Amino acid sequence: MTDAVIVCDRDLKYTRVNRAGKEIGGVNREKMTVARVAGEFTLRTARDAPPLPREQWPLARAVRGESFDNQRLFLSGANPNNGLWLEVSGRPVIDEDGGSVRRADCSSRCQRAPAGRRRNGSRAPNSA
Repeated sequence: MTDAVIVCDRDLKYTRVNRAGKEIGGVNREKMTVARVAGEFTLRTARDAPPLPREQWPLARAVRGESFDNQRLFLSGANPNNGLWLEVSGRPVIDEDGGSVRRADCSSRCQRAPAGRRRNGSRAPNSA
């Protein structure tokens, strides 16, 4: 699967979503908002961790000007036992007052590795 790319404006309204972005999490329309997605899905740092508040979601962080790489998050719907692991990187979009994130489904690899660990075994920096 190609990495998902989602771009939003400063109001956290999606402005661009590629095909893979529409497939991950069922995002199927470009004028979606982070608030709407957060109403249907949760993001967690671990399967049993509490849901992240909306202001800590990757697009919200990118819009605030943060850049980060390979943050592992668990995306699930109402049932946290069903979901998928994502590796998310984010960047602010300087010329459009927005942010963008790249998401990659790492479910098969991430389920085998402890949360917060990188592939090379080093501890991932705290990106929350």
